[in-house]
Amino acid sequence: MVSQNVLATCNFDMLFTFINSGWEGRAHDNAILVDSITRADLQFSHPPNGKYYLVDAGFTNMPGFLAQFRSQRYHLQKFRGHRYVGPKELFNHRHPSLRNVIERTFVMDPFFMEADNKMAAEAEAKADGLLGDQPDYVDMSQHGLTSQSNVRDAIATAMWQNLVHHGH
Repeated sequence: MVSQNVLATCNFDMLFTFINSGWEGRAHDNAILVDSITRADLQFSHPPNGKYYLVDAGFTNMPGFLAQFRSQRYHLQKFRGHRYVGPKELFNHRHPSLRNVIERTFVMDPFFMEADNKMAAEAEAKADGLLGDQPDYVDMSQHGLTSQSNVRDAIATAMWQNLVHHGH
């Protein structure tokens, strides 16, 4: 069986804004992302300051890319009938609700859905060791990662306070 990896971005109008395809076989999501954002010939459109691409659990939370919290519930199905334990779970529930635009942008093909479920399970299993898998040529300073984590924490806290105070 031959497989190919594709990294795609889209806007909330479900229009693709970037595609990098051609990675054959198994490749880590972050390796494809790093390739996409560091190669000048691909002309990746970085988000403006204060804006972020919403990325799934297979990616690192880093400047310009807002990932879910690890070691927290994050699959939408796991939230049915459950109350949020805190701000991180609330954030993780709302994050894929917005991020699902990319999934709806692709044709809903059973093969894509099966492959996505397998990748999500693998990403969840490897989540704790993800930062150690970064390629050597990526400069992801601790300051940059900490700064983006602070942004994510602030968003989660604001969402939680709004929920607690307004019941929304």
